[in-house]
Amino acid sequence: VPTLQEVVNMLMKINFTGIFNLELKTNKIHYPGLERAVYEYFAALPYPFQLIYSSFNGKSLEILNKIDPKAYEARLFKTAAKQAKTLKRSKVVEDFHPDIKWIKQHPFYAPARHLRPWVVNSTEDMQYCFERNMAAIITDYPGRAVQLRSEMRGGLI
Repeated sequence: VPTLQEVVNMLMKINFTGIFNLELKTNKIHYPGLERAVYEYFAALPYPFQLIYSSFNGKSLEILNKIDPKAYEARLFKTAAKQAKTLKRSKVVEDFHPDIKWIKQHPFYAPARHLRPWVVNSTEDMQYCFERNMAAIITDYPGRAVQLRSEMRGGLI
């Protein structure tokens, strides 16, 4: 497993200009000071990509928002949609990263441009998301996703 610094160095080496979604794994164990350490790490770098902080832990996102109100944050959730909506209304988060199963159970959210569902691993789920023009997907199979999306768009990436 690469360190954060190794991943960021690789992204900067290839001049990656896309979205880098950094999930703060604080939902089971909260690491005091993690949010500030991550903020300070990125504040010292001239990175070329868009950074999105995401977490299942709304408190971590609130802490980050207090440290840097301009930070772009997204709430990951499996079933805690009410909590995610509260964070959105209070302008703590910009986007939602819901479980793909939740999206399929709540199809009225499916067209939203600010959804990045997880873990979208099956071809069927990838097609579902691409047909609805979701902002992105979180998958264990990015190569398959890029190929499928290209095929669905007639060869265009």
